[in-house]
Amino acid sequence: MKHTLNSLRALAATLITYGSLAGGANGAVNVNFQEVGGDVVATFTGTINLTGLTHQNSGEPVPVESAIGVDPDAATFSFGGSAAFDPYGAPGDSGPTSLGPGATLILPDSSSGDFFGNAGSLVSYDVWVPAGYVSGTTISGSSTWLGETIASLGLTPGSYTYTWANDSATVNISAVPEPSSALLLGLGALGIVARRRRTC
Repeated sequence: MKHTLNSLRALAATLITYGSLAGGANGAVNVNFQEVGGDVVATFTGTINLTGLTHQNSGEPVPVESAIGVDPDAATFSFGGSAAFDPYGAPGDSGPTSLGPGATLILPDSSSGDFFGNAGSLVSYDVWVPAGYVSGTTISGSSTWLGETIASLGLTPGSYTYTWANDSATVNISAVPEPSSALLLGLGALGIVARRRRTC
């Protein structure tokens, strides 16, 4: 019995470690698109270094409604709950030519938190940050597309990197359950195993 409990504890520790690390961190901002319970949820968190970038709209913020959503074939994404954003760019900004075959800007059904995006190949990979953003400040936000899948949004699973001046963002697109769901499933299985051991 002691051996079984130790094995269960080791498995639980492994699952918890997996859940905390599975999001990965390969850039100043990490963006994740995942299928969650019949929807697609996009989240981001991180900091952005604006050094070497120039404001692209004469210092005026841009209403979020004009840009929010995902346009895979143009490698463009933007989401979060801010009302307006500031676009920044510089020569040499780069990124993927596409995030998938989807050819339409698809707006999310709900959004919260800060705003973040990248204009992709449409506008030379401009970086979009919340209006008035202070370089180096932590931002985070999310958007949800109800009743969608990674495939229906026209996204191709994989990892994509955008770079600019002194910083970068990594976009991870996954059609498998998010780490927290995998963790909950694993912990549920642990409970079943433990219960069976007690009744045997």
